[in-house]
Amino acid sequence: KPFLVAIAKLQFPAKTPKAARSLDPLVVTGVAGAGDIVSARYLGGNQVIFRIDHWGFPGVESAEMTIDPAEVYSVEVGQGDSGTTLSLNGKQVLVHSLKPYATTRAQITFGSNKIGGGITGTRFSGKILSSAVKP
Repeated sequence: KPFLVAIAKLQFPAKTPKAARSLDPLVVTGVAGAGDIVSARYLGGNQVIFRIDHWGFPGVESAEMTIDPAEVYSVEVGQGDSGTTLSLNGKQVLVHSLKPYATTRAQITFGSNKIGGGITGTRFSGKILSSAVKP
């Protein structure tokens, strides 16, 4: 059972950029050297792959999915002893089985990557409409 749930309502960018080396941060937890990053990589044509990175370990990626830039999506990230999960509109789309790094509420960001690391960019290129963290 997750001990932390971060929820955001968001819209993906109207024109999805195709940048093979950069990902848009969705939810970032922890600090540099000890963090977890949930991101989206755009493939063009409204195709996206979601990714979870656990600092210092290989990331895991979802299957390719089609998004609608006009739709508002609910993104939920759960973190617990069994790993990190990503759900989109209530459907689980990705699991990373490594236990996430310890984090505080102040170390959780939505659409912003302040911890660096890997290939994730610094800002989400769509719109974050709301966000909340639930214990």
